[in-house]
Amino acid sequence: MKIGLTEVIILHDNNAPAENFEEITRKNGRVFFNTLKKSQGEGEIRITLGAFGEEYKFYTDDTPVSSVRPMTKYFVNGNGVRNVFDSLANTMIEKGKAYSASDESEHPENIIVVLTTFGRDNASKNYTYNQVADMVAHQSGVYKWRFISVTAEPLVPEQLGIPQDFVIGIDKEEDDFWGKALNKLSEKILSQISK
Repeated sequence: MKIGLTEVIILHDNNAPAENFEEITRKNGRVFFNTLKKSQGEGEIRITLGAFGEEYKFYTDDTPVSSVRPMTKYFVNGNGVRNVFDSLANTMIEKGKAYSASDESEHPENIIVVLTTFGRDNASKNYTYNQVADMVAHQSGVYKWRFISVTAEPLVPEQLGIPQDFVIGIDKEEDDFWGKALNKLSEKILSQISK
């Protein structure tokens, strides 16, 4: 294990609730990543950033936070389809394989998975919420991964077994809902790193 190394894996729902979400993300994403960059005294932070809708895709993988920019062109309103459970399950499998294939001395001390969801609907075809909840419990219990849910729909983290104190609620009708959510998220991430 590499002491002081944290990987933050962010899976972002591409079905954002605001028409101008690209602009909102550019502004608030810059603040979010700058906050993490300034905390480098806590140790090294690396980012894996992906987005999901009907499919999912990574845009950065195990990238130093100093090199990450808010990738707003990818975070746009999708087609309304969300494969929440498939995306999360496949991400856990892929990252688990990557860690298994690397030297243990390079494994992050902290692995934090952030799942943003703006809706309750789920179009996953390969995994049920029970299967993914079991995977979340396994990764949390055995490997000490921490899962944070940023969501407008509390049913999703509840189904996945994510503890309430790791759920950041979003009120889509509130002004600056995304800025407030990202501020709380950076605080939660840093609080987990400093433990």
